[in-house]
Amino acid sequence: MSSNTQLIRVLRNNIKQALRQRQLDEAAKLLDRLKQEDPLAGETRCFELEYLLALKRSGDAQALAEQLLELFPDSSLVQFLAGRGYYQRKEYAKAAECFRESFRIAPRWDSQRWLGRTYTQMGRFGDAESQLNELASRYHVVNLDLAWLYERMGNIERAIHCMDAYLEKYPDADYAIAKRKRLFANAQDPETLKADVDMLVELDEEIDSELLEAYIKGLLETGESRTARRFILERLDTFDDGTATSLGWICYHRQAFDLAMVLFLKVLPSKLGEVKFLTSLETAARHCDRVEDLLGCYATYAPRSNNLYGRSNNLRALVEGKENKVP
Repeated sequence: MSSNTQLIRVLRNNIKQALRQRQLDEAAKLLDRLKQEDPLAGETRCFELEYLLALKRSGDAQALAEQLLELFPDSSLVQFLAGRGYYQRKEYAKAAECFRESFRIAPRWDSQRWLGRTYTQMGRFGDAESQLNELASRYHVVNLDLAWLYERMGNIERAIHCMDAYLEKYPDADYAIAKRKRLFANAQDPETLKADVDMLVELDEEIDSELLEAYIKGLLETGESRTARRFILERLDTFDDGTATSLGWICYHRQAFDLAMVLFLKVLPSKLGEVKFLTSLETAARHCDRVEDLLGCYATYAPRSNNLYGRSNNLRALVEGKENKVP
């Protein structure tokens, strides 16, 4: 084996490990070196696509994926990575087509897993369940996908069962522990949940974020928005950014826009570049007539994030356009 061939093999193995461990800076350095040593190889281009997907650079990833699909249409890996790209862009029909083709070329378990996940996104729950159940006994991570599927289907008990199966194999997985707590909290009837939270408040005990989210969701869905408002405003300063964000989305999706705005403003400094978040914050501000307050916040943070200048102009123009519109 030549020294160059050996170097290429080492670089490929190290990039694969860096991507798997989400060490993206290291992956970038290794990828640059591999492109110098073996620029035209399909493997190099695939690593580049995987790296772009990890960075969520969806436009660049799509352009490269389409090139690779033309060059290597019979590559199971190319079809799989292209499917990941379409999935990331929420083009689920195209993603499913790529995952099916990837599996036809070579029966990759990860292609089947991602096909199941894609079917879940498409609302094809029966097809998703068929794909994922076939894998769950051999690949424990698939229980996470099944839990999400059953939660989407409204079958919380089966979702909890899947999380238990995963935690049996990985008992220290923080994400799975938190997810199970949230599922269990959501499985409780509103009265039981309210009684549990009231007891914890009376004892001055800390309330798990998962229980808190289910509690606020239950209050808003049962018409007790005043109780939810009082509870959140009294404790707003105690919420960390993660809790405030998740509660904000719960309020936003249930059209409690005044509460959503209060919670979103608390975490705004850490989300100045997140387009979806800013768009939702602006929508909440318009609904609860607090656009001027938001524009004041944007003016404060714009020196740190130049995108807020343009967003402020657009938001003001939108509001002024509505005010000047002749009935």
